[in-house]
Amino acid sequence: APEPTRLYSKLTPEQHEEFSKAVIEKLRTLIGGYGELSVLAEYIAVMLQSSRPPEQIQSELEAFLQDQSQAFTDWLCKQLAKIAGHASAAAAGPPSDAKGEALLLRAVQDARQGAATA
Repeated sequence: APEPTRLYSKLTPEQHEEFSKAVIEKLRTLIGGYGELSVLAEYIAVMLQSSRPPEQIQSELEAFLQDQSQAFTDWLCKQLAKIAGHASAAAAGPPSDAKGEALLLRAVQDARQGAATA
């Protein structure tokens, strides 16, 4: 079976929106309202867009979610499969943008430092 994360690029803009909202809600239940959840959700989206394998996403998220990162990644893949189940496989997403990913990573790290010093 293909990596569940590959499903992300098949989603429509509406489904991306739906998925992003679900991710932010889930993050809020895990780490609360503090920190830029939307930035973190965006970073997750970018990793999915470039079809990172789940274990790589999980290790990236460990810094934020600590021992919750595995459960969150499992949830992420299930959620993706659920939303993609309604998707037509015809719609391919745009190519991933490595520069955008680097910028986001920096934004996420800044947000994390801000949270640490607050």
